[in-house]
Amino acid sequence: MKKKIISIIAAVIVLALLTAAYFLLSRVEAPSENNEKNNTITEYTSLLSIPSDTITRYSIKTADFEYALVKNNDEWAVEGKEFIRLDSVKVDELIKAAAVINADDVIENAGELISYGLDKPHAEIKLFADGAEYDIKIGNAAPTQDRYYITFNNDGKVYTLFNSSAKAMIQSIDNLRMKNLHNITEEGLKKLDEFVSMVIEKPNGNIISIRRKNAEELQNDIAANAFIMDKPYYKNINTDTFEQYLFEKIPNLKIISYVEDAPNDLSKYGLDQSQKTVLRFQTVNEKLELELGKEENGMYYAKLPSENSVFTLSANELSVLKLETFKLLDPSIYLAFIGDVESVEFKSGSGESIMFGIEDMGDNSYKYYANDKEVEEKKFQAIYQEIIALSFTAPSGGSLSGNADYEYSFKFRDGRVDTVKFVSENERNYAAVVNGKAEFSLDKGQVKALADKVFEFK
Repeated sequence: MKKKIISIIAAVIVLALLTAAYFLLSRVEAPSENNEKNNTITEYTSLLSIPSDTITRYSIKTADFEYALVKNNDEWAVEGKEFIRLDSVKVDELIKAAAVINADDVIENAGELISYGLDKPHAEIKLFADGAEYDIKIGNAAPTQDRYYITFNNDGKVYTLFNSSAKAMIQSIDNLRMKNLHNITEEGLKKLDEFVSMVIEKPNGNIISIRRKNAEELQNDIAANAFIMDKPYYKNINTDTFEQYLFEKIPNLKIISYVEDAPNDLSKYGLDQSQKTVLRFQTVNEKLELELGKEENGMYYAKLPSENSVFTLSANELSVLKLETFKLLDPSIYLAFIGDVESVEFKSGSGESIMFGIEDMGDNSYKYYANDKEVEEKKFQAIYQEIIALSFTAPSGGSLSGNADYEYSFKFRDGRVDTVKFVSENERNYAAVVNGKAEFSLDKGQVKALADKVFEFK
């Protein structure tokens, strides 16, 4: 009985202790959300807070650069170098950073400025706004490494400023310059009607001229090539190659870095009149014109005709300058739409010949002949396709023997006749002489293989 009473008393005591603990804990207040927020608030000293659009002049001097920006008619320019193209977005960011300056610590009795790197500051900045002038000097990094020591308007105090704010105000001209040369996009170029023309003028006087075909040229083109070269050859462009070297490259063409403003000697960059190459690229919406000089370390020196500054561009994006001109062309020796052709005569230098005839039966229906013997349509179209599929491999450059080993002539329904002759250049190649003009050569094996198939129709 006594043990039972003791157990009851112990239980009562434990219950009492638990109840007391509960009431004590319930009286301790948990920190509120507001208190947590207040614990993280840092107090700042506002040194400057003005509307950024009231600033009309910003100047900066460092060990590496010195310049002043001035605003006229809401446009910023570099004082004394107004030809420099500025990125308006980057300039606005700089001016906004300078318009609001908040220090997070104040050293009232700073003592010698040398202790803070402010005797010879890393940067001296002056602002002019609404008739007032503001002077900011930026010294050494503070021991915390995420702040800089600064002075403001020489008020005798030293402040600390977060390094992000300090660095936002210390921008070189190169950081503020426009790096974009154009707004041309690959997507836009591949919409074929947006490309207009491209001209490359080389220092040796050679000109490459390519343009988009007009409606009539497109209608008469059997291969439906959208582009044609006018110089140095008058020939269709290979669309795939053109897109690879131009449409996929030009959109990525941006300024890498600026080298020199208002240079006295352009020849050291290969940009003088006797050395430079000029590229003109025209779309429906804009025109890009560049003067290109020497290539060094994977970059070309370049300048805009309207801007007196030399900069660098990626040689990779300008690989078309190194491409042999003929490689931009559709390599077909001769193309003719079968529906426009009345006959094709194929001859060899040994005297063999065969005449293919195409008789128009109306309603897009034709009959085909080989030396007046009717030929099955499928078989004739196969050999016709092989004739027009002959393709060149290089520009013509060898000496010609004068006599053609093979030739074929297309007679058209409008009376026109075009002739292609294959004249030996060397042991390996024929020059393709189209209407008396030899511009390209091809492997002799191509022509001989075609001749063997053609003469099987005799």
